[in-house]
Formats: sequence, structure tokens, C-alpha cells
Amino acid sequence: MTDWLRRAGRGELAGDDVVLWSVAEGARGRRWRWMHQLDQGFQGSSGTLELLPDGRLGRLELAAFGGLLTFHPEADGLSAHGNIVTPDGVKPIETSWRPEWRVGIVGDPFGSAAAGWAGSGLVVAFQDWIVWREPGVHDDVVALARDDRGIPLLERGEEWPLEE
Repeated sequence: MTDWLRRAGRGELAGDDVVLWSVAEGARGRRWRWMHQLDQGFQGSSGTLELLPDGRLGRLELAAFGGLLTFHPEADGLSAHGNIVTPDGVKPIETSWRPEWRVGIVGDPFGSAAAGWAGSGLVVAFQDWIVWREPGVHDDVVALARDDRGIPLLERGEEWPLEE
């Protein structure tokens, strides 16, 4: 029997940004959920990220003040699609993809670390709306270091089991 990683926690980023998170691992991979809080209120973004057992991206969903993003690679591993929903409508996303690419989120070092950001792949930025950039190499994404389980390291963090 495999011991699946099933944890939740909270910790701080620079400033007053608190991240609440959970990770549940199983036969189909890992599912991350996280949100940013400021003064006990929702601030800016939350996400759900599914990673396949080999660490490749399965699906990304982000919610922010500017809209909603859904993105996932196709089974062929060479193309990907999704959409961004904003108050002005829907913008489809369709792009080439490489299995080794990961996701980076500008201004979200926790989400970038959970996604395994290593310097190349899809980049998402939050401005007055959600902006995505064609996959490639980008240097404006910061990812937290991760522990040996792959959990991003937050300041003054604590964690708990999802089940007792």
C-alpha cells in the first residue's frame, strides 16, 4: 500500500499575504487547492491544480478579481486549450504544448511551486484581468522552494492531515 500525501496548511508569504492550501494525492496524481488571504479576507486569487502521477500538468483552474481561467494539455501532450472568462466575455486559449512544460503564475510563488515551475511553460499574470502568455521561457515568475514531499515552503507555516 502506498502512503498518499494528504495534507492541508497555512503559511505566510512576504507582507501580509497568507496562503491556505491542501494537497490530496492518489492513483490519478496530485490535486492542489490554494487561496490567498489578506486580513482574513479573500485577496486576489485562488487555484486548483491537477498533476498527473509523473508530475505533468493535468489541469489548472484559477479565479481572480479579473476573471476565471481553465487550462489543460490534451492527451497527445503536444497541444493544450482552455479559456479565460471575464466580465467582457470568453477568450479561448489554444496553443502548442510540451510534456516537460509547467505552469508559472506571476505574483503567486506558492502556486508556481506547487505546479513545479522550472523556468519554462505557460505563464499566467493577474492585472486588471487574467493574462496568459504563450508557453516558452519566462523569467518573471518566482517559485518557492519545496520540501522533499514537494510542498512549497512558507514562512511561519503549519500543516495538518486531511484525515485523522
